[in-house]
Amino acid sequence: PPTDAQKEAMKKKAENRKDEFIANFITTLEADDFQKEIIKQSLDDYFVKVTEFSKLPFEHSSQRKDAFDALKKEHFTELKNLISESDMNKIDELLNGEFDEKETKKKKRKKRKKNKD
Repeated sequence: PPTDAQKEAMKKKAENRKDEFIANFITTLEADDFQKEIIKQSLDDYFVKVTEFSKLPFEHSSQRKDAFDALKKEHFTELKNLISESDMNKIDELLNGEFDEKETKKKKRKKRKKNKD
């Protein structure tokens, strides 16, 4: 079993990875800096809620799925009024697991390389 130090290191690594993932996603949005900061905070809060949600006991998997869908829908209702529909669609894709982070990283590298030249 992992020691407390190992658990802490894994937790820190997961937190850093989450921050990197969110930062990569934010770069794909068309929103202004203020909106991007609100989206970032909302996504951070969402992932904390998902972690807490995963620890809750449910009798049936269908109850868990329904409750999780309600959590997603409720958490991002305020954002719908603040951001464009295309950005909201991108957030929905992220939540459904359709966000391709590798493609975003490739575009960043190409952009950096182009700027160097």
